Amino acid sequence: MRQLNATGWMHNRLRMIVASFLTKDLRLDWRAGERYFMSQLIDGDLAANNGGWQWAASTGTDAAPYFRIFNPTTQGEKFDKQGVFIRRWLPELAKVPEKALPSAVGVGG
Repeated sequence: MRQLNATGWMHNRLRMIVASFLTKDLRLDWRAGERYFMSQLIDGDLAANNGGWQWAASTGTDAAPYFRIFNPTTQGEKFDKQGVFIRRWLPELAKVPEKALPSAVGVGG
């Protein structure tokens, strides 16, 4: 979210992770996330953004199965193995050793 707020952009995979977390873990209405993203995105497209949020929330025409939930820790292990992205946007974790990073991401508030 820090990247989105600072730059107005976020990679599509991260958009899906955020949408999954907000709708499936926090059980928030997908429309709240969709509205916020549209207010922040520099490349915001109503149809793509709306459809992406409905897909992630398992609503709409071509929705992800209700049991499809993105695990942020697993996604980080697959796509940010050295923690470059995490350390860039969460400087609080800059000194956490690489092996401990996946478990440290969910700590604190």
